[in-house]
Amino acid sequence: MTSVPHTYFLLGDYVNTLDSYGKKGAYYLDCAALAAMGENAIALSKLREREQSGGATGSVQGIMCSLRAYLEGNWNESSDAITSADVFFRRDPETLYYSARHLARMNHTEQAISALSAAIDRGFLCASAVSRDPWFASLRPLPRFVELMKEAERRRRETHAAFLAAGGEQVIGVA
Repeated sequence: MTSVPHTYFLLGDYVNTLDSYGKKGAYYLDCAALAAMGENAIALSKLREREQSGGATGSVQGIMCSLRAYLEGNWNESSDAITSADVFFRRDPETLYYSARHLARMNHTEQAISALSAAIDRGFLCASAVSRDPWFASLRPLPRFVELMKEAERRRRETHAAFLAAGGEQVIGVA
């Protein structure tokens, strides 16, 4: 899932998320960007259409169902979609991030913190993205959230230092 559109999404640049998304694999991220822009009706229409086509499986299907149910105002179904797809989510830190943002938006604080912690444990170290994402607003005052952001940033710095020490800039040609 790591890609140009995902990077734009994490930067909060939803217009470029949509512009760079294209048609291939259009299942979740474009709809999440539309919802972030307040275009809930368009996102909901796309999600319903995609669910009916049956093309998505695993974690993508679960996160799509969760977003669709959230946009319909059915928070129980949204939360249940995350719970039932948990086996898939546990493998993918980015999907854990998206499930955490859904849970935070619905004020399922403990579940959101747990999912966010799991995402960080699995290498999702984009504390700046989490800190600016409006769907995490309910978590920001919590000491555990602040601790998680500090941990993510500490691990990001360590990872970056290891990358530099191993000659990573030369490998990717940016030195």
